[in-house]
Amino acid sequence: RLVGQPLKYGSEDGGAAEFSSTPFDEAEVIGLGSSGDHWSYMAHIEASAEGGFTPKIMGLVEYRFSSYLNAYAGYTSIFSRDLYNSLDPGRRLDHSAHSALDYAGSTGITLGGESGQVGVDGRVGPVFWLALATQGASADGMDAMGVGGTTGTLGTTATSSMTTTRTPVSLVNLADPLDYAGRIAVDLTPKVNVGALVYSGTTADASTVRAGVDFNAYVGSSTLQAVGIYDTADSAILAELGWNATVTAGPAWLVPLVRLDLTAVDGGAELAPTAGLGVMQAAGRVTLELREPFKSGSAVGAPEGRIIVDTVF
Repeated sequence: RLVGQPLKYGSEDGGAAEFSSTPFDEAEVIGLGSSGDHWSYMAHIEASAEGGFTPKIMGLVEYRFSSYLNAYAGYTSIFSRDLYNSLDPGRRLDHSAHSALDYAGSTGITLGGESGQVGVDGRVGPVFWLALATQGASADGMDAMGVGGTTGTLGTTATSSMTTTRTPVSLVNLADPLDYAGRIAVDLTPKVNVGALVYSGTTADASTVRAGVDFNAYVGSSTLQAVGIYDTADSAILAELGWNATVTAGPAWLVPLVRLDLTAVDGGAELAPTAGLGVMQAAGRVTLELREPFKSGSAVGAPEGRIIVDTVF
């Protein structure tokens, strides 16, 4: 998979808004396989222009006892094992920052980051469940709205108006405290599900619990998605509401999307609407994406825009 952003507009690190271009932005290779009836594995190698194209390697090994119980260990995103689209950053259709997954706050912990972890999950009828333990690095701190750069338990989140990058961290001293996460989701119907999650994290200087709910509904070719999370360390409310669809247009498909992100903390609130339109074929997708954040009713900086070329082969 190759990703490029031939045209971008926005502010980098709080500076003046300007046009820029990264024709070759990211490359990744994913391998999947199995051995016998119980073992399976995943390997993921990616490199980005922002990281100087230094390879980043992730992977996971799973042992399947039954459909009710799987055990796994690896280095991947915190909710990569989740069966739904709400919490796994790898299933995003857009490239802008997400309130629920990219917020780092005062602890520097991001739910969309990667880490070494061990866990169990499974499905019992309409109920999916997941529990895991993970160990990462201490936080360097981040401002109250989650803007800046920090190394958190699950990685580094650098959020400007144009970029959100999660740099993974490796396992550290075994004497460091573990973080824990749990997840349960229920299929109300074959096309509607609701879920809940909890994450308990500790850094060198602080600790937090993030608890939330999510919702997915699939109506025809459309998907409606909602996530709400409360962070105890900052008394922050993080919420997302999104919609996307796939519309046949001759030899291609049109993929419109709309998302609204809310970050409310310290008596202030930031509301960020995102809109995009993609043209997709089997080999990839070209997307135009626009976003403009508002804080307490006033526009913050310049609107953002980008064209993304995403090729899969």
